[in-house]
Amino acid sequence: MPLHELGEFVECPHDPQIALCTHAMAPFLFLVRRTEYPPGTSGTGLPGTGRPAGVRLAAHPCRREEEPAMSVRVRRVYDPVEPDDGARVLVDRLWPRGLAKDAARVDEWPKALTPTTELRRWYHAGEGSYEEFAERYEAELASEEASEALDGVRELVRRGDVTLLTASKTPEQSHATVLARLLEG
Repeated sequence: MPLHELGEFVECPHDPQIALCTHAMAPFLFLVRRTEYPPGTSGTGLPGTGRPAGVRLAAHPCRREEEPAMSVRVRRVYDPVEPDDGARVLVDRLWPRGLAKDAARVDEWPKALTPTTELRRWYHAGEGSYEEFAERYEAELASEEASEALDGVRELVRRGDVTLLTASKTPEQSHATVLARLLEG
């Protein structure tokens, strides 16, 4: 696709080698190489850019620095540590049985993010569905203490990958999955 079809380009006021494409479908920063052409040669300006004829741009899309690709994933705390885990956050109220603290390599343990004992017991007793548990848990996360802890984990997510750790045998049906959804959305 020709560059002029992507949208309008705005030069960075601090660095003329960087331009921002303002088209909604192409929100990229572009590294721009300007090539000066003498009048009357093949260089043409781009419509809508305010660039005079004689200047041609070559652009290469790159990721915006303020929007790095980050992921939040859920894993069992008993699984081996992986290099791409990022910050490892234990989201269980109780320390996992039989696991040494140094072996778990937990970076954060925000106990305020865990479901209350009452909610946890209610769910494990099989009295309600996962959907109802998720709704009740989200309501608990609205408390001031939980909200502050959630903001702390959101800050970790802004900085890079985060792995939420739980001892649950079915992490996909646990509070960790609810947290991951809230952190990604």
